[in-house]
Amino acid sequence: MTTLKPIFKHTGFSSEKEHRIYLMEGEAETAAKLMQDMINESNTDNHVLFKNISRNITNLATKLQVRKNDKLHGVFKDGIRSYYALDLKEIWNDSLIPEIILGPRCFQNKRELKSFMKQCNLNRTKIEVSQIPIR
Repeated sequence: MTTLKPIFKHTGFSSEKEHRIYLMEGEAETAAKLMQDMINESNTDNHVLFKNISRNITNLATKLQVRKNDKLHGVFKDGIRSYYALDLKEIWNDSLIPEIILGPRCFQNKRELKSFMKQCNLNRTKIEVSQIPIR
């Protein structure tokens, strides 16, 4: 798809190998349009290639529900925030999330998290508490 970027936290946490999936709003639409523009500017040999790339980007963004019009809003403890409810049902399993490490300032109840993981069919996902102290 477009640029799904893993973003790491502070280097002191690198041993946890945490990844964040970061997708800028409108990035899928921008990439698909770029491919459409390249169709108009390219020789005829590349038209099919760019058309397929554009269609695949659009289809994947639609399937994952990360298009601009898929953005949702919710009321959270600290105010209203926007978010995308990713559709991960085709890849959802224990391998997707093998381990969860709760940060030093995390207030999540471990028992409740285990119950939630069980409800989500992530029974083999390990839950640990970070050993890295807060500075």
